[in-house]
Amino acid sequence: MVSSAKAHTHAKIVDVAAAAGVSISTVSKVLSSSGSIQQISSATIAKVQKVAQELGYVPNAAARGLRQRRSNQVGVILAGFQDAGIPTEVRLSLEGAFLLGLIGAARERGLPGVMIYPTDASHPLEPNLYLDGRVDGLIVQSDPWGRNLLRDLDPRRLPTVGIWTQDVPDGMAYADADHIGGATQAIEHLLSLGHQKIAFLGPPLEHPGSNENFRERLEGYRRTLERAGITPDPRWHVQDHHGVLRLLREPDPISAVFAVNDRRAIPLVGALEAAGVRIPQDLSLVGFDNAMGTDLIAGGLTTIDHPVLEVGAAALENLIALIEGTDAQHCRTVVPTRLIVRHSTAPVRRTV
Repeated sequence: MVSSAKAHTHAKIVDVAAAAGVSISTVSKVLSSSGSIQQISSATIAKVQKVAQELGYVPNAAARGLRQRRSNQVGVILAGFQDAGIPTEVRLSLEGAFLLGLIGAARERGLPGVMIYPTDASHPLEPNLYLDGRVDGLIVQSDPWGRNLLRDLDPRRLPTVGIWTQDVPDGMAYADADHIGGATQAIEHLLSLGHQKIAFLGPPLEHPGSNENFRERLEGYRRTLERAGITPDPRWHVQDHHGVLRLLREPDPISAVFAVNDRRAIPLVGALEAAGVRIPQDLSLVGFDNAMGTDLIAGGLTTIDHPVLEVGAAALENLIALIEGTDAQHCRTVVPTRLIVRHSTAPVRRTV
């Protein structure tokens, strides 16, 4: 039974979810009578409705106003979708999976449409495209241009979710993968195989405008080594195969490499093989993303699976929760990663 003191407060959707012992998404589906309510048991529906009534839950006024617009559509700004520097197959495997997750979640929730705005800094969108009422909320990909857009948008005018970022203004939500956790999984795997001298393959990441996700992966790499009592040598941070080969030729060489993403790991394999370096006999290698084709590299690249599809679904669910009046603090999701062990890693070779 809900206490009378609680019932007199202004209950929010998160309060109903906590009291009923279910997710915010489930409460949202039940109270909005969306098409996906059929997937929820009648007992759960009755419990949510009872708790909502006891708490005196009423939809947020802003959310009611959004629903009265009857747009029932959300906008997605893919700021880096047309980046010529990213190979087409990488965009298909990452952006495509994200859109599949988002559209699947939208279909589950009965939303009739998702408006996709592929754009970048050289082709900015007119603000009226997403502020004229045609969408009820906005999902924005975080790259340098997207981060500026997130800072410029007013979440009081338009509910907004940032993706692949956890650095958003007050009042905004986000959905991201656990990049630090993924790097931790990669380094712990290498440590378990006896590796201690582990290089980090990635671009320079010191300046504030550098890739936020890459900086988190570097942070996870450093933290995990330090917890193991290993101080990362600054020289272990290399940018290409030349740097890796230099470290391999030192008197006390590295025995493993963690690449910031699969896109950098894949060409490294070919360059090392051309130099006579065998993977994993001479060097273990771990990537990040589980991009298309990594199961074919070096007999199968050990990598961190980037839960892109799940991030897409979480972004949509968080946006719907925002539209329905949930506080942004309760609409911030970090999706766990998982380690995929293949054949590019092996126990370190002991020298006598």
